Amino acid sequence: MQSVTQVSRPIAALLLSALALAGCKMIDQTMFRPDPEPGQEAAPPPAPTAARPANQAPVLSIRYDTPNPSYKAALAQAVRVVEQRRPGAVYDVVAASTAAEAPQAAKDAGGVMAAMKELGVPNNRLNLGARLEPGLATREVRIYLR
Repeated sequence: MQSVTQVSRPIAALLLSALALAGCKMIDQTMFRPDPEPGQEAAPPPAPTAARPANQAPVLSIRYDTPNPSYKAALAQAVRVVEQRRPGAVYDVVAASTAAEAPQAAKDAGGVMAAMKELGVPNNRLNLGARLEPGLATREVRIYLR
């Protein structure tokens, strides 16, 4: 037969743990946002991503049918035109590939995003995405606008 003190120790430990964690806050993306300046309200969270219409054409499509394609001049021109016409536009950088080439396509899209950051596009206006297209002849990085 167990004594009352043996049974209540684990329960007491559980209660103490629950009390210790009661003041804790769960870690999520809001913890990493900077606090707004005094007198300013925090910006609202971005709207959920809507499904892209099937007929929307990309602003730029970079094909990787040759290793290391030269795309930086075309990318700079596309970003310059977009920023003149739609300042503050949000870009979706989408890696399109077959399943076999998906890891390399993701690296390609990361390189395009880095080049866009070098052109002055802030990180909060860049979204990375991927799309598997089984019949695609070569992997591509496509840039869409929201």
